[in-house]
Amino acid sequence: MDSSSIVALIGKYCRDDLTLPLHTFSLVNAERAACLDWPYIQAMLQDKQLVPTVLDSVLPDAQLAKVFAKLSAADSPYHAADGLTNAVMAEAAQAQQVRSLFPALTARVALFAS
Repeated sequence: MDSSSIVALIGKYCRDDLTLPLHTFSLVNAERAACLDWPYIQAMLQDKQLVPTVLDSVLPDAQLAKVFAKLSAADSPYHAADGLTNAVMAEAAQAQQVRSLFPALTARVALFAS
């Protein structure tokens, strides 16, 4: 289960408990035909209660430059592959003033522990 699917499930089963809209951030291949998750993401986007953001693999050079500039100050700069997707999603969430951001693993634990 990816994080967008988890957000959709939380929205479905916990809708009455939510006071703010749920945002979802989906990272996809810019070439939709090559993106195996795209049909599932499209189905999830039909839920009008979600605020979806689709980020494709064509990132502006300026955005990549900001992420790479921060790597030299990181504790583990060689974990860039792990941190790149988190940085891209965090920047998109911050631009939309999202108050809480849960990575997929955290969301899975929260969903299945409740």
